[in-house]
Amino acid sequence: MSTRLLTLFSLCALLCYVPTAQAANIYVDAMATGANNGTSWADAYTSVQPAVLDANAMPGPDNIYVASGFYGSMAPYVFTDAATVTGGMLYGFPTTLENFSGVSPIMEVQATDLDVTRVEFRNSVSHIVASVSGIRFNKCHFQGAMNGSVVARWCWIVRGAKCGFYDNRSVWGGGGITAEDCDLVHVEQSHFQGNHTRGYGGAIHINNPGLSSAGALGGFKCENSTFVSNSGLRAGGAIAAKLTATKMANSLFTRNRARFGGALALACGPAMDAQAFLVNCTLFHNFAASQGGGIALLDWGPQIVHTEIHNSILWRNWALPPSVLMKQVNRPPNIFTHSCVMGWGSLPWPGAANIGLNPNLMFNGDVMPFSPCVDAGDPAVNPTLFDITMAPRVQGPSIDMGAYEQ
Repeated sequence: MSTRLLTLFSLCALLCYVPTAQAANIYVDAMATGANNGTSWADAYTSVQPAVLDANAMPGPDNIYVASGFYGSMAPYVFTDAATVTGGMLYGFPTTLENFSGVSPIMEVQATDLDVTRVEFRNSVSHIVASVSGIRFNKCHFQGAMNGSVVARWCWIVRGAKCGFYDNRSVWGGGGITAEDCDLVHVEQSHFQGNHTRGYGGAIHINNPGLSSAGALGGFKCENSTFVSNSGLRAGGAIAAKLTATKMANSLFTRNRARFGGALALACGPAMDAQAFLVNCTLFHNFAASQGGGIALLDWGPQIVHTEIHNSILWRNWALPPSVLMKQVNRPPNIFTHSCVMGWGSLPWPGAANIGLNPNLMFNGDVMPFSPCVDAGDPAVNPTLFDITMAPRVQGPSIDMGAYEQ
């Protein structure tokens, strides 16, 4: 091969080579006094918007680091390329975001992935609105949204871990989280309190009518979380889920209110069943104006919500039907075992190893050491290693009933 041909081959190889995009680090600090170009803490941007524009302009997932402080805006931060946002940097107190416009959310996520860590979202019409995306938030605080805190449509994942949702409102559904036609919604170690909707699901609303036509259920998973004093005027004081494969473990529901399903309203559609699986949950002192003070299973003709309940406590939930048992759940679950249920034995419902004895609940939903629920669960039905406090799940001869382990 001639020298000229080798040189030409090498030149072509160089021209065809495209280096792999590297994630950029972009810095934001409202108190920075440098060049305001986001390249370092000394030269950090003093507002969030130019950092988001930079992240969108550069290929690859970029990292936006935001120093502690308050950051207000009139326009939403629109993400069109993958990014992570990490707050609470430098000064040891929270990073707080708010949109003052009254018509725009704080963040919009469009057909990409966004991970948010240690950010407080305050007030605003909504906090995060996402479509055809994957959104994940960790150790975040959401408070004071006027029309849904996190609103997701056609997303492949919506995941919240170690987050708090407080006093958020919505018109139609999900003061805390609304997910329409999403593949998976996963909530763990999170707290929902005082959220309200005029529609469905005071804290969380999951609706998957589009997926039903394809013969697939959307997924909702809730683990080690608490729901206190949430309300939905129509159904699901804490959670309303339609046409989903719902799985809940080690979670507590108390003082939630709705017309149907004081704590939970789980529904199917006219052409497809739904699925629900509850294990080691505690539902007490929830209220429904019509039916299902604890849980309302909303079937549709021949279509039903296939329901399993294991190792759980349903106690002192209230609804209109005269039967104490039907105040806890409005119809027999398909499989109902090793649970403490108020009114158990008053109706010929199928079930195994259930009891109707007083569980001796404390105010936080834990049970007294002498409770009949201690060591009374079925250890074969135990999908997690930890209880609601992240203590080891089995600490005696057997697993306990309810969200807490003695």
